[in-house]
Amino acid sequence: ARGQSPSPPRMVYVRKLIDDDIWQMTTTAAGRPPSSPPTPAIRSTKQDIHPQLSPHGNRLAYTSTRSGFWEIWVSDLDGANAMQLTDLRAPTGTGVPNWSPDGNNLAIVRQAADKTRIEYPIGTVKYETMHFIREMRVSPDGKRLAILEPSRGEYDVAIIENGPPVSIARGWGRGATGLAWSADGTEIWVSGTSNSMPPALYAVNVATGDV
Repeated sequence: ARGQSPSPPRMVYVRKLIDDDIWQMTTTAAGRPPSSPPTPAIRSTKQDIHPQLSPHGNRLAYTSTRSGFWEIWVSDLDGANAMQLTDLRAPTGTGVPNWSPDGNNLAIVRQAADKTRIEYPIGTVKYETMHFIREMRVSPDGKRLAILEPSRGEYDVAIIENGPPVSIARGWGRGATGLAWSADGTEIWVSGTSNSMPPALYAVNVATGDV
């Protein structure tokens, strides 16, 4: 109406806060159901992801943003004695820590805007690519790395030893979400789905690529 002051301008927005924590459960044996409810292990007001238990079972390596960047941290199982292991400040982040079998070294993925470096041990470039590396695992003998490598819009299960990755299983689509080595190093377990199989946990033979 004439003579009234116009309403002040307003803006409505959504503020999203993400706080990922690491939890733990106790079981009586491998593969058995939990024997106690989940309890917090690693907590902060920032994001804590990618937990990796050390071979001796007394330390955790994980990725955290508590320093302001995605970096690798190590702590006791309850989060005590937390120590920032890397200070790389990579534009896209550093993460996916994996222990060597002796527990003395870690493999990491260092993501930048135009390249990705896999370092093993930290500071030693094992492989460099322009692609985003989704998953990586150190073999039981500590000599090889299994990765999910982007290829033609899909993912290949590939192994890095002394050179570029060698694909052993192709066409795992966008459903591949995780990797693990068998204890004897003869198989790589892939969780997710290929283009022709439903979601499940699949064992890929390292020597033949058979699933």
